[in-house]
Amino acid sequence: MNDGFHYDAAGEADLPAVARILSDAFAGPLAGSTDWARMHAPGSLRVLRDAPGAPPAACLVRIPMGQWFGRRRVPMVGIAGVGVRHERRGAGLARRMMAACIRDLAAEGVALSTLYASTRPLYRSVGYEAAGSRYRYAVPIEKFAGDRAAATLRELTRDDDAAIAACYDACAADQNGVLDRGAYCWQRVWKFREDEFRGFGAWSPAGQLDGYVMIHQKRNPEFGKHDVLLSDIAASSPAAWAALRAFIAGFGTMGDRVIWYGGATHPLYTALAHPWGTVELHEPWMTRVVSVPAALNARGYDPGVRARACFEVADDLVESNRGTWTLEVEGGRGAASRGGSPGAKVSIRGLAAIFTGYLTPCDAVLAGLCEGDAATLTALRSIFAGPSPWMGDFF
Repeated sequence: MNDGFHYDAAGEADLPAVARILSDAFAGPLAGSTDWARMHAPGSLRVLRDAPGAPPAACLVRIPMGQWFGRRRVPMVGIAGVGVRHERRGAGLARRMMAACIRDLAAEGVALSTLYASTRPLYRSVGYEAAGSRYRYAVPIEKFAGDRAAATLRELTRDDDAAIAACYDACAADQNGVLDRGAYCWQRVWKFREDEFRGFGAWSPAGQLDGYVMIHQKRNPEFGKHDVLLSDIAASSPAAWAALRAFIAGFGTMGDRVIWYGGATHPLYTALAHPWGTVELHEPWMTRVVSVPAALNARGYDPGVRARACFEVADDLVESNRGTWTLEVEGGRGAASRGGSPGAKVSIRGLAAIFTGYLTPCDAVLAGLCEGDAATLTALRSIFAGPSPWMGDFF
């Protein structure tokens, strides 16, 4: 870095200092922070130092995975564990570290980066913008009903991982923003922090896994009843959804609520006879377009849309993103090229929100993230139209 700081991969000797930073930043036990840091070292753990070889002053973790947009997987690196030593806070170290991270990702050709933000101003300063949602559902179990005979149910084991992943991918591809999980996020489906989950699957007569749910029962010591927490649920057929709803209803004797995360709409919730329970925005996530051409070319688009849009991108960090781009979409694929006569100007933050479908171009104009003529804004709206972006995972 040109400001005297040094950003690089953490080594074994850095783990005690990194664990202390994480424990202090997130108020977690030091032992757990040590285990988490060790899990990501050395390949994914990055640190900021005052000089080469100096102790870490800040840290972050890179999590390689992907997100589904338009039925195509877009490569993405998630960012987590961003922390700064207690006594160094307020000096801009987190921004320096994130800026170095973005430049590294851009040099590697990464398309997107996504994170859950503890503070939006920091991440907006390096080009991230709110780009999708995560909602929390909490519904009384007694309100669920289904048809247990609609599919064969049995408990799942890790031997079923391939079938679970295939079922998940078949469902996730139809959504925008949902993770194409890597090993780290799949691991958290089975165990999230201290909670261990059990899987139950709905199998078709042909022996195919058409749906599954991962559950953990959390008892209320005061009342004796318990909540049923879902780390994951997916189904590719109405029969599988009916069987899973009946399975959940079976917890009604001692169960209180079923709690899960998803988008603004969800098949479990829409099937209820009445809108029981609560649906609340748990946390928005933020995305950064790291490479404009990589992101636009990797994304899928509505096969029925044929459109062309030319726009200018402003990016303070990644020089290769700056300038005019022409995007042509046909047959569900997009091709981005340099040049053209721009009909719109969009900041790299605005492009992220438009790219995921979180904001329409007109909404981005009102937010001060974009400006342009009516024809270009209309073309961009048709190009990026689709399901509202969401994800159930937290990383």
